[in-house]
Amino acid sequence: LEAQQRGAAPREEPAKLAADLKACADKAQSAAKTKWNASQATIVLGQGWIKASTGADPQRLSLGRHATAAVALGSGDNGLFNLTLRGIRREINLDTLAKTPEFTNTSIAAARYTYGQPGRETYGLAELSNVKKNSDTLSNAAFKYALGIDHKLTGGLWMEFRYGRSRVADGTKLENKALFNLKFSPESTLDKKL
Repeated sequence: LEAQQRGAAPREEPAKLAADLKACADKAQSAAKTKWNASQATIVLGQGWIKASTGADPQRLSLGRHATAAVALGSGDNGLFNLTLRGIRREINLDTLAKTPEFTNTSIAAARYTYGQPGRETYGLAELSNVKKNSDTLSNAAFKYALGIDHKLTGGLWMEFRYGRSRVADGTKLENKALFNLKFSPESTLDKKL
């Protein structure tokens, strides 16, 4: 009472504070779901190696030094454009693994358009890239162009399906391929804790 008379704010009850925090988390989660296609930019740097499992002195070979820049641009409420540029230095030519390894530098550009609706769990997409059919590197095994569907099964479990054109194993031409993935992507547990 004395604190109130001096103009100090009364202490909030812990239950009310917890309810306010939960309401704030619910509002943020709802806003994130309705804005699934928010614009963003990403830069990723990486280095990979492969090492033979046999021999007294196994040789470690470079899988390449990767630098990737990606931009996602929201388009209205239902669309998302992804543009990606990737540069790989000293990527091993897979065709030379059994002999003297050769390395190459690769640059790849890719674009994807994803269509979805706020609150839905299924997304359609179309993607294309400038991968080369005659370059026998791991990065050039990506799709030249493809159509696909991503569907959320439950929680953080997603089904991903792609169908399109990709390099054949011997690197001489393109062929039709289908790719099916199950991906686990954990969700935030903040709202559950509150």
